[in-house]
Amino acid sequence: MHQGPPRRSLQLKTVVEIRREAIQEWKFVHFLAAATAIEIVLLICIQILRAFLGPVIHAPAVVIWVVAVGAFLLMWFWIRMIVDFVRERPERHTAAWGWALFLGAYFGALAYFVAVWRPRHQVGAK
Repeated sequence: MHQGPPRRSLQLKTVVEIRREAIQEWKFVHFLAAATAIEIVLLICIQILRAFLGPVIHAPAVVIWVVAVGAFLLMWFWIRMIVDFVRERPERHTAAWGWALFLGAYFGALAYFVAVWRPRHQVGAK
C-alpha cells in the first residue's frame, strides 16, 4: 500500500512568507497600539464626564461593549510589550523600561512601543 511522499516535520518558509508574516505582525501591533490609545482617551473622557455629571446609572450598551473590547485589546497590547521587553531587552535604559512597563502599565506600554518597539521592527529594516 503506497502512502504518498514522506511528510517533512520541518517545513522551510520562503523569504516572501517570512516578510509577509513580519508585515502582518507589524500591522497587528500597530492596531493594538491605536486601540490602546483610543481606549485610554475614552476612559479619560468617561472619568471627566463622571466628575461633572456624577455617576451614570445606565450607560448605553454600545459604550459598555466598546469599553469591554477596548479593555481586552489594551491588556493584550500591554502583555505583548512586556513579552517583547523580556525576550529582547532594549540596549539602553533596560531597568527604566522595565519599571515603566510594570508601574506605568498602559502609558508605559505606549511609550515603550513608540521608543523601542517601532524602531526595532521597521518594515524595511530586515
